[in-house]
Amino acid sequence: MVYNIFTYRRPALVSNLDQNSSDLNQAGSVIELVTAKTGNNNIEYGVAGVPVQLSFENIVNGKTCPPVTCRDFLDYLLHVEHNAENLQFYLWFRDYCERFDKLPAHQLKLSLPYDPSAESLALPEPAHPKPEGPKSARSVQQFVNNAFAAESAAHLTVGLAEPAPAWSAGNSPIEHSPFLTPPGSAGIPNGCGDAGMPQSFVGNSSLTGINYKQVAADAFESVDADQKWQPFSIQPYRDEISRIIAIYIVDGSPRQLNLSDRDRTTALKALRQTTHPSALREVNAHVEDLLRFQSHPNFIRWAICNGNKARGIFAIWLGLFCIVAGIVASIAVTMGHADRGWRVMGAIGWLTGGSTLFAATKGMCVVLHGRHRRHVRPWELWRDEECKDKDGEGKCSVESTDVSMMDKRNSYEDEPWVDKYAQRNILSKIFDKELYIEEPALQQIQDTIAVQSLIIAVVGSAFLTGIFLAVPAGNLY
Repeated sequence: MVYNIFTYRRPALVSNLDQNSSDLNQAGSVIELVTAKTGNNNIEYGVAGVPVQLSFENIVNGKTCPPVTCRDFLDYLLHVEHNAENLQFYLWFRDYCERFDKLPAHQLKLSLPYDPSAESLALPEPAHPKPEGPKSARSVQQFVNNAFAAESAAHLTVGLAEPAPAWSAGNSPIEHSPFLTPPGSAGIPNGCGDAGMPQSFVGNSSLTGINYKQVAADAFESVDADQKWQPFSIQPYRDEISRIIAIYIVDGSPRQLNLSDRDRTTALKALRQTTHPSALREVNAHVEDLLRFQSHPNFIRWAICNGNKARGIFAIWLGLFCIVAGIVASIAVTMGHADRGWRVMGAIGWLTGGSTLFAATKGMCVVLHGRHRRHVRPWELWRDEECKDKDGEGKCSVESTDVSMMDKRNSYEDEPWVDKYAQRNILSKIFDKELYIEEPALQQIQDTIAVQSLIIAVVGSAFLTGIFLAVPAGNLY
C-alpha cells in the first residue's frame, strides 16, 4: 500500500528556527515563523508529508516502531539538530504536571497557580495550611538545609541518582528524575512502545558539581534587583525546580533553552513565586512549538533516508553511470548497421539509473528499500558493545543506561564512536551494517517514493527511446 503517488511529497525542510531568539521575537510565535519560511499556511492543522501514524503525539507517547521511536527522535535531536534539550524539557514538564496534580490538597495550597499581579507586591503571601502541631525534625532539617544552601559546600550536587528531599517520596529516584524520560504508555505492543521510549538523555560531560540552589537564587535576583527575597523552600518540588532553572533556564546553563529575554524573565519571576506548572506553561508552549513544527517534520524527513551519506553519494553516481551507459550504448547502436530494435537496449540503463538517481535525491537507496532495511546510524554501531562493557550483557538495559547517563550533558563529541567511525574506510561505510525497518507507516512512505522514482524513470526512458528510434541509422560500421 502506498500514498497518492501524484501528490505525496516529503515534509519540507524547516530551517533552524532555534539559532537566534530575535527571529522569534520579530515573528511573535514559532507558528508564524515556520509559516513564513515554508509557505505552509495550514501548519497549525498538521505538517504536510507526515502521516497520522507518525504524528508528534504518537512518537512521544511510544506508539511507533523503530526507526521513528521517541528514542530515535532524541538521538536525531542530539546528533543532527543539536537541540535535544527541547525534547528533554518537554518530557520532563509533561511528567511534572502529572506528578504535581497527584499531590495532596494541603501541598497544592503551598503552590497556587501563577498570578502575574502578585509580582507588584513586595513579598507574596502564598496560602499556608495551619500547622496542627510542632514541626518534625525532618521538616526543620529540610528548612535549614534549604536556607543555608548557598553557604554550605555540602549542598553541591554529587549526582542526580540521589535527588533532593523535595522530590516525591515513596518512589525510586530514577523514576522521578527530571532528566529521564517518563515510562512508556501501557498497552503498547512489544517491540514498539517499550523500545520506543528513550532510556536516558545521553551526553558525555557530567552535570555534577553544580550548586543548583545558588544558581537559582542568583537568577531570581538578576530579574529584579529591588526584590531580594527568595522563594519559600517548603513549596512542593522547590529543589527540583531549582535544578531545572540551573540546567535549562538561566543564561549559560548546560542545556539552555533558546528563549527570548522576555520569556526567560517571565519564567523566572513566575518560578520565584510558585512551583505550580503554570509558571512554566509559556516556556513549554514555546518548546512544544519548536518540536512540533520544526524538529518533528525534519525528523520524519531524515528517517525516510535509509542509507548513510556515503551510500547516498554512491547511489547518485551509480544512477548517473547507468544513464550515461545507456546513452552511449544507444548511440553506438544507432551509428551502426544494427536493426532499430537494438536501440531499445539503452532503456535498461535509463530505467535502472533513473529510478536509482531519483530515489537517491530523496535520500533512499533502492537496494536497501527492496528489503525494507536501513543502515545503522554511526552512534548505534557500538552501542551494544559499550553496554556489554558496563553490565556484561549484549544489550542496553533500562537500568544500566539510566544510572550511567542520567548526569550527562547534551554532548557527543568525546564519545568513543566518533573516532571509531571516522577511521572506517569508504567501502565499510557504503556497505555498512543494516537493520530492518519495523514501522509500517515509514515503509509506506518509502514505497511511495520508490513508485514515484519508477514512474519518472519509465517516462524518461520512453522519451529517450522514442528519440533514438526516430533517428536514422548512421551506417558507419
